[in-house]
Amino acid sequence: MNLNLLTYALLISLLLCRAGLSAQVASSERIIERIAANLGGDAAVHDLTYLAERLSDMTENRVAINSASREELSELFFLTPWQIETLARHIERTGPVVSLYEIALLPGFDRESAELMEPFIDLTTPGMPMPRRLFTGHRVIVSSALRTTDGRADPGRYPLRSSVRYRLRSGQLTASLVAAKDQGEMPALKAGSPDFLSGGIHYSGGGVLRGITAGDFTARFGLGVTVNSGYKPFITLTGNSFTGQREGFSLYSSVNEDNYLRGIALSLRRGRSDLHLFHSLRNRDARIHHSEHAGTYAVILSTAPHHTTLSSLTAMNRLTERSSGVAFSFSHNNFRTGMVLSHTSFDLPVRADRETPTELYRFSGRDNMSGGVNYRFASGRTVMAGEVSLSQNGGAATAHTVAVRCSDRFIVNFIYRNYGRGYYSHLSGGPSRGSHTINEEGLMARASFEMARGLFLYAGSDLWRSPWLKRNSTFPSQGLNSEARIRYEYSRELYSELSIRRGYSERNSSGETGLPARGANGHTTIRMTIGARPTETISAQINLFGKENLSGERGSMLAADLEYSARNRPITVWLRQALFTTEGFGAGLYLYERDMLYGFSIPVHYGRGSRSVAVTSFRLTDNSDIRLKYAALVRHTENIMLRQSDFKMQFRWLF
Repeated sequence: MNLNLLTYALLISLLLCRAGLSAQVASSERIIERIAANLGGDAAVHDLTYLAERLSDMTENRVAINSASREELSELFFLTPWQIETLARHIERTGPVVSLYEIALLPGFDRESAELMEPFIDLTTPGMPMPRRLFTGHRVIVSSALRTTDGRADPGRYPLRSSVRYRLRSGQLTASLVAAKDQGEMPALKAGSPDFLSGGIHYSGGGVLRGITAGDFTARFGLGVTVNSGYKPFITLTGNSFTGQREGFSLYSSVNEDNYLRGIALSLRRGRSDLHLFHSLRNRDARIHHSEHAGTYAVILSTAPHHTTLSSLTAMNRLTERSSGVAFSFSHNNFRTGMVLSHTSFDLPVRADRETPTELYRFSGRDNMSGGVNYRFASGRTVMAGEVSLSQNGGAATAHTVAVRCSDRFIVNFIYRNYGRGYYSHLSGGPSRGSHTINEEGLMARASFEMARGLFLYAGSDLWRSPWLKRNSTFPSQGLNSEARIRYEYSRELYSELSIRRGYSERNSSGETGLPARGANGHTTIRMTIGARPTETISAQINLFGKENLSGERGSMLAADLEYSARNRPITVWLRQALFTTEGFGAGLYLYERDMLYGFSIPVHYGRGSRSVAVTSFRLTDNSDIRLKYAALVRHTENIMLRQSDFKMQFRWLF
């Protein structure tokens, strides 16, 4: 398929649409793009699937901020705890918010952060009739993806990757069902059942019974150090780490085949006290081994969001996991404290390879218990939150965050975490720089300052260390990541941004004897962004990248984006053309690109070549739309030329 022909066809269709249409001020894609930019190259190690799915759901169940409690405002998890507190106090003192521009003028907010809130909030004032929900009834989303290399489908008998999502919302009742097939797995129709099937039902009450959930769900309490099976907070240097999320349970509607609970959950409230209970029985990926000395035991594998290889397929769902937990919290004015207990057991004993030094402190045994105490406090110009947790083997973990408003336009934030090398909780998901909350201690500090109207400065550093051995570091290691970002909004139609990011970490290096020696890995990345919105229907953005790592490899990239959105004849088109050249994979550059609803894409650009992307969505009827994506990659590395194409299609129907 020729991308130029596709581009011409899209442009012709745009000319047929009527003009005079308003712009899409904000969207979930822009929030994910902003988060991915804050993560930098670290975005590649994080799974943002849950984030994309939750943002898509929030557009259909907006937060009525003028009548919401602080807990309900925490649904806007992309805001900082201080922004949530500032917004709550403003509504208490001055009354309902009437426009986004009012939010933009609050301390800690700017025009960009206010506009990003627009798709997820409702400005209805108390006493007014509630507007019709954007989605009440049934929703069906069908997605399919195909990748070809040099004109041929990737290896695998069944090259398509597809999924079907169904959700019902009616009054206080919500139900969901997800069926998915990964690339290389047998289609559901031939196998008799989907490769991954997930579903659940949730009831929201208004009295003592706050909610009951049955099926697949996620749970989160405190900062997630003890229990967080859902979205995991990231350590970002110039953005929010999402430590102010709402506590409790929510339905699991992801195609990620891990990181969920399966069973029943109950939430109760009496006065200022909340009680949460849950029990889960599900399968985990593991390899089963038989030994004359140890008998039959299992080795738990790392979380696998999908199963696309033979080894992952053979290890899928081999181990049964039982988890139970209870959480209690008490709130008084701006203070909240709580306790969390969780217990996990397996049907087979789990063993870690004690002969491998990096595995010395990994979990072994049949069961594990962990418990924690958490708090949240707001007073004057300060917001604090934290959690301390202990595991059954005596390991300890803690995380604390403090946000201080030094002045109306100057805010500082600190996050300290310490996950002991012996601490282990199977449901842990607290703030950290990596994907596992174990063997890490660190302190992150960041600040935001509005130097003048429309001129913002963001800066942050994260100093961390691993007190024990880990993969690629056969010695205690440490590192430092720093970033400075300045953004200038010339007007509502024109803005620019410049960021400098430096990263350094200790890791193994090849020594003269062939044995690992102490080495280092690091890079410096400069990114400049210029964006414009010349009309209400067209926006454009240019990104310039430059990167150099410690080994001397360099890379650069130019990416140009163009977006057109319409209203009368609903159509949105997003185009990107990226040109890149790097001296190796170590100088590769990461850049978020638009994708399907409930999905994300952050490809790495390395070698010498180009990547072209076209994403378009059409509203077929008042309650159905279709989204298409086509991406073409041409890359030269040494004497090898790769041509790769991706085609994705998604259909959504509300009825």
